[in-house]
Amino acid sequence: YEIYQCDWSSDVCSSDLDEGRHSNEPVEWWYTVGHVTGDSTGTDYSYMLTYFYYPQFGFDGFRIFNLADDNTGDFFPETLPVNYTTMASDSLNIAASIFGGGSESWITQTDSNGIMLPFQYHISASSQSGSVNLNYVATKRPLIIGDSGYFNQGATSYTYYYSQTMIDVSGTMTINGITEPVSGIAWIDRQF
Repeated sequence: YEIYQCDWSSDVCSSDLDEGRHSNEPVEWWYTVGHVTGDSTGTDYSYMLTYFYYPQFGFDGFRIFNLADDNTGDFFPETLPVNYTTMASDSLNIAASIFGGGSESWITQTDSNGIMLPFQYHISASSQSGSVNLNYVATKRPLIIGDSGYFNQGATSYTYYYSQTMIDVSGTMTINGITEPVSGIAWIDRQF
């Protein structure tokens, strides 16, 4: 497996294979958590979004989307089955059709020529309690466990795992009926 091979001094990267779906793996997931502050209200918010590829009962998997107002303690969890209308194997490009209606996405951003921008993403997700429409820019190289990301889980299982631990976040968030620009930090975990 291979994540971006980068010259971090110049931000030149040549591959993003591990950000996409691995067709030979039966289960995998894309996870992000963020802490942001509303630019208008000064409210502190947090969110968690995870897409699981885990085919069951006629669905491709499920997603968990939680929103929280950290100042009041209001917490809004939602877990729903999904079908993936797009799940690229060569990049992070997920489009999910949510059970009960709606669509969401988590994609690698591109420049004006359609060239992917390494470790820059756009995330759009919504629930009955709110939504996020966020841009991510990683400011630190991925943390790859054991130099390859591979480790054993028990006597008969294995996994590949890496994290992106410092991501600048900007965009908009809706929660408690309030939509406002937000900014803050996020984390990504990737496992397959």
